[in-house]
Amino acid sequence: MSNVFKGEFKITTQSLLGKADIKRLRAQLMDEFPALTKKMLDKVLRSKEDVDVNVLKCSNGTQLYVPGDGPPAFFDDGFGGTFPTLFTLWKLPSIMPELVTHGPVSKFLLPKERSAGADMMLPGVIVPDEGLGSFAQGQKRCIRVDGNAAPFAVGKMLVSDGDITKSGMKGKGMAVLHVYRDSLWTYG
Repeated sequence: MSNVFKGEFKITTQSLLGKADIKRLRAQLMDEFPALTKKMLDKVLRSKEDVDVNVLKCSNGTQLYVPGDGPPAFFDDGFGGTFPTLFTLWKLPSIMPELVTHGPVSKFLLPKERSAGADMMLPGVIVPDEGLGSFAQGQKRCIRVDGNAAPFAVGKMLVSDGDITKSGMKGKGMAVLHVYRDSLWTYG
């Protein structure tokens, strides 16, 4: 279930969300991302009548939530998980927990000409002095490079904090679902 936007995708259907659907989506997002406030959400997915919100169903099984004629703000991974796009995270970088890595590690996660990019390996994670905190497998996180506040990847943890303690920071840590320069980035 790694990068769901590694290959090209096509829009199979497009529809407008009604007011009640937008309200429900906004409530769901604020529930899933506790750091996200109404004011912050208004920056990327307004609830005003002057901005339509389109839901685009894609050939890869995902759905994109697109406000007006702007870039996609959030996506559904096709397995029931809703994630912010990098476009949203660049405006609101503090809405989800992050992993920090060294600059040279990022090249392995970014898509190349014939490769989708890799998942985040635990040895590439910079552990802050206070640790990574407690988290469950499946927690949504973003990845950024040390010294740069802008995230470049979004995904979900493949391990819990307990698993990391047992493994000694070895193995895959996070499945990358969306990354800078993938097909979602290109679409937006």
